[in-house]
Amino acid sequence: MTFPDVRSLAPLQVNSTVLAIEGLQVPPEIAMEHFRHSGGEFPSVTVLPGAAPRAQFRTPAKGAIDLFGLKGLPITTLDVYFAKFVDGIRSPDAVHTKYPLAASAKAFGWIRRISCQDRGIAWAECEIVYLSATGMAHPVGAAANSSLPSLPAQPALHTLAPTQVNAATHGGALGFTFDLNPDIMLGLEGNPGDGLLYHTLATYMGGAPTIEVDHGDPIALLGTLGQTGVVLGAQGFKQWLREFDAVNHVALPTGISFSIAQNAGRVVPVAYGADTGRVAKGGLRIEGLSAGATHPVVVGSGTVPTL
Repeated sequence: MTFPDVRSLAPLQVNSTVLAIEGLQVPPEIAMEHFRHSGGEFPSVTVLPGAAPRAQFRTPAKGAIDLFGLKGLPITTLDVYFAKFVDGIRSPDAVHTKYPLAASAKAFGWIRRISCQDRGIAWAECEIVYLSATGMAHPVGAAANSSLPSLPAQPALHTLAPTQVNAATHGGALGFTFDLNPDIMLGLEGNPGDGLLYHTLATYMGGAPTIEVDHGDPIALLGTLGQTGVVLGAQGFKQWLREFDAVNHVALPTGISFSIAQNAGRVVPVAYGADTGRVAKGGLRIEGLSAGATHPVVVGSGTVPTL
């Protein structure tokens, strides 16, 4: 009897950076056409005209921002690992399986969403698309008997912090979601072109970034936003995330902010209300605007405002 070869998650290497990841999926994205003809009752041939393999994962937000930025990153080294267990224990030896980029293949990665719930960690949902060197050779390789990479240090972790709108600091944030909504064009209008099996090109064409904040004090928010929202003034909009010291396990007074500048967006209220036995809740939404190639959301750092 053959027993399962048990594997588990391991760090992910992107270029020279080793990332701590919370989950990983590698969908092969295989395109299939089933050929049924001449009045036959069933398909007689399955055609595989190509694939668009990807890697999808979650990682702490700050590390993802530092690596991918807000517009994505060209990748020349991408190593996906699955750790092997021997006799019920994760092996310290070079017995693990690695799925690197195939010879001369490349990749392109980006952040889809950053989110954080109250009393939770800020996570970035990321995606990487594999790009073939020739369009005919599959871009994913395989290597047995590999050693696992080591994380250089504990990743930077962040938790939720207050929201600022036009210099007013609002306490009561319950959740934050930053949808980058990137427009990533694969190949030529979504196809590799020339009958190639795999994509060879990925291009960042733009985006439609949106920030939403769930809030436990909708009355104060409505006092600032009104029923139809406000245009950002000189102080703009900032959503803060508080830094967490992963060594001493304490929250720090510093953090990172997601800012949208004056006249670069309109902050509007979203659904607000209350249920029996629960506090009233509401929220806000802002879509970033830019007249040029500058991303409307700026990631900064500083001292988290006090309430």
